[in-house]
Amino acid sequence: MANGQPEELQTSAGGQGLPSVPMRACEECHRKKTKCDMVRPVCGLCQRTLSGCHFPSRRRTPARSSKRQKTGAAGPSDGNLGWFLNLLANAEYSQLLDEFVQELEAWRRQSNGQVRETSLSACSVEHIPNQNAVETPEENARPRSELSSPEQALPVSIPYTLAMDLIEAFFAHIQPWLPAFHKPRFLQKCACSLQKTSDSLQHSTLEMKLLLNSMFALSARFSTSPCLACIRPLDRNKRFRDAALEAYAALRGTKGATLTYLQGCILLAFNAYTEELNSPAWILTGVCVRLAYDLGLSEIDDPLEAGQADDHVATEEWRRAWWLTWELDTFGSLITCRPFAIDRHHFTVNLPIADVDWFSEKFVQSSPLATSLDQGWTASQKSENQSARAWFLRANHLLSLLFTHLQRKRKGVEEEFRDFEKAFTCLKLSLPPSFHILHHRAAFQAADFADCNWVMGTHLILMNAYSTIDLVSANQTDQLRASTDLTDSPDNSIRVRGLALL
Repeated sequence: MANGQPEELQTSAGGQGLPSVPMRACEECHRKKTKCDMVRPVCGLCQRTLSGCHFPSRRRTPARSSKRQKTGAAGPSDGNLGWFLNLLANAEYSQLLDEFVQELEAWRRQSNGQVRETSLSACSVEHIPNQNAVETPEENARPRSELSSPEQALPVSIPYTLAMDLIEAFFAHIQPWLPAFHKPRFLQKCACSLQKTSDSLQHSTLEMKLLLNSMFALSARFSTSPCLACIRPLDRNKRFRDAALEAYAALRGTKGATLTYLQGCILLAFNAYTEELNSPAWILTGVCVRLAYDLGLSEIDDPLEAGQADDHVATEEWRRAWWLTWELDTFGSLITCRPFAIDRHHFTVNLPIADVDWFSEKFVQSSPLATSLDQGWTASQKSENQSARAWFLRANHLLSLLFTHLQRKRKGVEEEFRDFEKAFTCLKLSLPPSFHILHHRAAFQAADFADCNWVMGTHLILMNAYSTIDLVSANQTDQLRASTDLTDSPDNSIRVRGLALL
């Protein structure tokens, strides 16, 4: 015996000796899917279980039909695996997969700026033949050219019904967290700009095309229009985003800035940030900042400016364009730890009022944002404007001041961080009763859903600020303790321990 194998399993190198025995597991081990030691005449498993041990000389190949039936009955995941293996074994289906691979390569070339020749959509993938399913003659007779795809479902032009559906979806789902437009007046503006034809944007200006396509790119995922039914919600924005980018590229050569142009760039930048934190979003934010300064939005409520606007509703729309630009700059700079494009102190713009008051054209006296650290909470208490979004912007401004302080090469002393902690604490104590979530739990009803979002966002900002201050203070204390242990006297070490307990 050699290598621990039984004698009946051995053969000589020259073909002499005992005849070779097939190296197959016994029937009992094969049925239980366990490893057989193939010891003759009874394997180890059968000897322990007192089962009959039979070594077949030839294993019967199972029929394909029975295998498919067992695979289909095993469960959803096993059925998909069996279907995929059968798909690879079929030459016709392998050719179909090769065609899909070619279409995928065309998709990648189109994303790099080349012309896309074919389309690969989720609707067409659904029609890959499934051997586990029973196909009807009508399904077999349907040609592949009739399969729907995003390009076939959505025409190049935008019908009027689809445009209005996307506008309504924007005000229902996007306006609550991106409050840019006065809904009644914007609908009147669209009624004059859009054509009630199959191409509603045919006679619209480039600024309006940029604005509407950017708006449609944000609201397309919430649309209930049949034109977008067969497209995945997350993929519906691509056609509108590309159209908005074309209009944006055509407008880069214009000399004068308009509010519509700025609003279109703002929506396009928000759409870029909703996908990922990328360079185009950062660059678009810079464009929005320059346009806002060109339009004079930074001093729209300066008391030294000559004349006052008679239409407070229109002036509020200009203010909101500034604050959305300010939010884009604040968000991008905080996330990337880069300097702000908008100066944190040199602007005079009133905080936005509530949408309910704005849509009803009710005049509410607001006040500019107090940019200093010690006046941010005192000025807010005296203001008539107590909207949730205004308080959110106050908290966000204090957070931006904190991160501006942290970006300095020479960090401040412990007293300066105490000033920041005091400012955040005073702001928290000044919040109106609607922000006391322990006593007034946010209901997130349709009427106050947007306000609940601003309330929760404000508390998240405060938590972020407190944790940042505590972390920086702890690091400074550890560094001071390390240097004190090396060079200072015991009296100074006691002082450091006292600071750590504050």
